[in-house]
Amino acid sequence: MRVELEDAKRQKKEFEDESAECDERIATLEHQLNNLESEKAKLIAEELERRRLEEEARKNQPKPPKGKYAAAKGDRVDELMAQYIN
Repeated sequence: MRVELEDAKRQKKEFEDESAECDERIATLEHQLNNLESEKAKLIAEELERRRLEEEARKNQPKPPKGKYAAAKGDRVDELMAQYIN
């Protein structure tokens, strides 16, 4: 009976040690997960800001000049039409 009691105590101690190691591993993994989630949020925010700046830059680019209508020289009606169009 004494041997069985000592064996049970030893198993209990092993179980408690394993449980403590698992708890430490869980805490480490949770910390790593939190760091990764923070990094992910930071990268998403940076990407959104980059896209916003690109869109703003695209909107602020000068529009390419439209081709001007070139009137036929000497044609008064065509020259007046070119003046109206341009």
